[in-house]
Amino acid sequence: MSATGRAEPTVLEVPGLVRSLRVLRERWWVVLACALACVVAAAGLSVTAAKQYQATSKLLFRNAGLNEAVGAASPPQTLDPQGEQSTNVLLVTTSQVASAVRRNLGLRLSDSALLSKVKVATEQNANIVDVTATDTDPAFAARLANAWTQQYVAVRQQAARVKVAQGEKLLRDRLATLAPSANAERADLNAALQKLVVLEAVQTGNAEVVDQATVPTSASAPNPKRDAVVALLLGLALGVGVAFLLNVLDRRLKTVEDFEGSYGIRVLANVTQRSPRTSGSQQERTAALEPFRILRNALGFLSATEEIR
Repeated sequence: MSATGRAEPTVLEVPGLVRSLRVLRERWWVVLACALACVVAAAGLSVTAAKQYQATSKLLFRNAGLNEAVGAASPPQTLDPQGEQSTNVLLVTTSQVASAVRRNLGLRLSDSALLSKVKVATEQNANIVDVTATDTDPAFAARLANAWTQQYVAVRQQAARVKVAQGEKLLRDRLATLAPSANAERADLNAALQKLVVLEAVQTGNAEVVDQATVPTSASAPNPKRDAVVALLLGLALGVGVAFLLNVLDRRLKTVEDFEGSYGIRVLANVTQRSPRTSGSQQERTAALEPFRILRNALGFLSATEEIR
């Protein structure tokens, strides 16, 4: 009930945390249902999903010092180690390497399909790159990882030898144009040419395989325990979101605070739907009639100062 002609009452604000806890307490079953549904779905996917196996082979990137060994100029030192590591990763995952692996293993898969099976990552504070192959066949995963690192080294060696061969061609062309009397220059060019021939023969491409992949004995995926934990966390988050969404859509007034907030007036008394029982102990009957006594007293106080309805 309310009184007319009164000043605007001050409605007690309920803290947001308290209201949130009330929503969760009222709709705990929604949170629980979402969590259980996600866990059951994750368990079903783990049971039905095909097992995936991972095998890892390692590549070491370093300058072998062959240029200095034959008297050639050494390559400049990099000033960005992190950028060099990222470049190495990109070089390992090129279509050129994938094509070489496909030909070496005699596969009918496309280059993009092979690339989707291989992940490349650098080890922290090291010039080592991990090449990890994933497949449903553990033996094939190991073969693919080993073939990938071996073919990458072969591709790099071939590219380096092509560059050296280009230098050799330039020197030979220069020698062919020399005058018969240019003996000193001819001797220098022949010495440089011999160095390039040696460099081409021992070229490594500055990469080598340091660890071969072995056939994995256990699957990397699915992981039922990990999937269940992740599904539980996602289910709880989803359940909390659904609970608050249902609370927003529910326009019913369920508490005194809801009533006061919606109508902007103070409640005189809160009378529950339970009727006072004529039977039972005197204490129970007194407790049941207490809200009505509070309402009667509140009306009495209001009627002394203003007209009420």
